[in-house]
Amino acid sequence: MAFVVLDQTMKWPTGTRIRILALLLGLAAGACSGAAFRLSFLEQESTLADTCQLLRQAGMSQDSVSEFRKLVEHHNLKGNRVDRSRFPEAKGGFYEFRDLADFTNRLRAVLHWTPSDHSLAQDTFTCFDAACLLLCGAGCGAPEFEKDLGSKGILLNSKGIVLTNSDSQAFRSDYRWALFPAPAYERLTGKPRSEGETQLMLSIRATRFLPGPRATNELAWRAAFASYTRGLKEGGLVYPSGFKLGLGFYATPKLWRFFPDHAFLCIPEQRGLVCIEKNGSPGPYVRAEFECEEDLARYISWSMLADANAKKRKDNHSGGAVLVSLNDRLIGVYPTGVEQ
Repeated sequence: MAFVVLDQTMKWPTGTRIRILALLLGLAAGACSGAAFRLSFLEQESTLADTCQLLRQAGMSQDSVSEFRKLVEHHNLKGNRVDRSRFPEAKGGFYEFRDLADFTNRLRAVLHWTPSDHSLAQDTFTCFDAACLLLCGAGCGAPEFEKDLGSKGILLNSKGIVLTNSDSQAFRSDYRWALFPAPAYERLTGKPRSEGETQLMLSIRATRFLPGPRATNELAWRAAFASYTRGLKEGGLVYPSGFKLGLGFYATPKLWRFFPDHAFLCIPEQRGLVCIEKNGSPGPYVRAEFECEEDLARYISWSMLADANAKKRKDNHSGGAVLVSLNDRLIGVYPTGVEQ
């Protein structure tokens, strides 16, 4: 990266210098957009072992990382069914791509659309299950989230969460779809899902209210995100410091809803950013490495926009957006209906 130094002897007006500096910083931040990246499905022992070591160094417990390893091995046991016939040859367990377009043009299907027979061998953990397992292993939780669910409206509580009833038990009933079925969870892990993990999952996945058809601009979407993060913090969540929780959101004004639909973990390294994710129940575990946040955000948003812009869902997502965050900070906002 080239560094630019403003000549301190020149008598620039303060406002002008600030504007020039902002422009230069903007150019520098965008310089890596469209850069090469690499991706692994963690099928080789060496890449899986290295990823597990990276997770431990980032602050996750040995137990949670060992559990993660077993889940990846189970999913990959008979192949992950991703069509790689157009992929470049793997090097050291990684596929290298010139840019995001090079990757997406080689895919036969979005990763979370990977074909499946819907058995437990093929439909395994979701992205949220994998992320929350590791988050709990790093000491993250939301023990206060289900307190004060008193309703202030038919579908809205004081935290902006969409409910049908203010009772905590009813809340869990409303959001049972957000939890991987308990029997399947136990069969995959050998133990029940912990209460702490359940609380964390529900706090992250609960749908928030969006002020309807008027919320079709970035200001409204950012306000919804700020409300979302405030609710998580009020529920007791302390964001991790050794790594970051990444989320991909949908803002859907036609449905009056703001909700996360993808979760991943991001670990900063000297060479860039490591994204670790599970792509829906049928999709693979992935480790993807990027040079900058902008490229990571575009990678995450691409598959979500593909869903939103699909013919059967396009109408519900019109006037909305996909947002991508790391902890409590947005790193990308992408209106739906626009090709990326």
